[in-house]
Amino acid sequence: MAIHFSEEEQEKLEKDDAAIYQKHSDEAIEEERKNLTFSGKLKQFRDYYLKGVIVGIIVLAMVVLQIRDTVTKEKIMLFITIQGDVIDDKVKDALEDCLNDYLGLEKGKETVRISLDSDVQQIQTYLYTGTTDIHIASAEDFNKWASSSYFFAANGNEEVDFYNDYPEEYHVYSQFISGEDVRNNTEDTNIIPSDKTLYYTGVSLKDSEKYKQIGGMLTDPVVGINYETKHLDEASAVVKYFMDNSLKMDLDVEDVQETGQQ
Repeated sequence: MAIHFSEEEQEKLEKDDAAIYQKHSDEAIEEERKNLTFSGKLKQFRDYYLKGVIVGIIVLAMVVLQIRDTVTKEKIMLFITIQGDVIDDKVKDALEDCLNDYLGLEKGKETVRISLDSDVQQIQTYLYTGTTDIHIASAEDFNKWASSSYFFAANGNEEVDFYNDYPEEYHVYSQFISGEDVRNNTEDTNIIPSDKTLYYTGVSLKDSEKYKQIGGMLTDPVVGINYETKHLDEASAVVKYFMDNSLKMDLDVEDVQETGQQ
């Protein structure tokens, strides 16, 4: 609702010296700013501009950090999960460096990552999403994952035909539990696969000098390539590398074997 003043009231307002009733031109405001004392200018900056400057600095810092992370973050070219083994962190780091060199990855931009501390739920997520490229576990643990069809099978997938180059004693077989098997056994945790086929899903590392070199405690380690891998070439190369005892591995870590046995 608009307020209307009489001529007498309007004239009185125009003569009122109170600042609220005074007309302020841009020139007048600028002149007032020039006449402010130093403390007055600080107060004006604090009251009108400080909050906006702080917000601007925070936003700018976040943008800079995001740009830095994008530019400097290394691309993971191979992700290896090792389940149920105890390996020294320094040895793990040295192994990553060694595999980086073996794969010819560009230092600072590409890298191999090895996960030692993942729990069962994390491993399942890594396998399901294709985050894990290579999984190493005991024969028992490996078979649990293999039965859920997480790994390529040499007698079913040409991607891992090279598995057949290894003697039978290194072949690791698993039966696959189908979705139908699960639906038909909703109350039974010990599901028996209806498909009796033995699929060649992994390779034993029991005689791998390289796996022994990293000081692992597993006596029956098995390695397999995830069916959902996004880095098949790198994964295949590393499995072949671990199985080839003619190729020596320099971890550049002092007393590696002694460290792993402690």
